[in-house]
Amino acid sequence: MTCARVLACVGQDGLWFDGAAFGWNKGEVFGALSNGVPCVGNWDSEGPFGTGHSEMTCSDGTEAHILYFRVDSATGTTLGHGLDNRGRTLRVWTGTSVLNFLTGSETGRPMLPCTPDPLLLTKG
Repeated sequence: MTCARVLACVGQDGLWFDGAAFGWNKGEVFGALSNGVPCVGNWDSEGPFGTGHSEMTCSDGTEAHILYFRVDSATGTTLGHGLDNRGRTLRVWTGTSVLNFLTGSETGRPMLPCTPDPLLLTKG
C-alpha cells in the first residue's frame, strides 16, 4: 500500500483540504478542510488514459466529486477538478512528489494557490 498527500482548493474563498490517499490503483482518502471539518472518501485510478475519480464526504455534509488525470506516472502526481454539493469548484493535487510539483520558481517553496496570496505548505 502506498500513501500520498492530497491537497485541494475548495471554492474561491480560501478554504482548502489537506489529507492523504492510501492504496494502489484505488483506495481511501482521509483528511480535513482548513476549517477543521474532517472528510473521508475513496478514489479509483482505473480510467482510460491515466484518468480516475474520487468521492469524499465531510462531517458538515459537504460531498465532493473529482475527476483527475495523471501528469507524472513516475511519481504518481495527479491533477483533479470537480465540484461539491454546494456548487464550489475543486482543484486537487496529489502524489508522492506533490510538494515539489507545487514549488514555485520565484520562492523555491511549495505554495497552494487557493488565495490571491498562496498558502505556504509544509512537509507535515
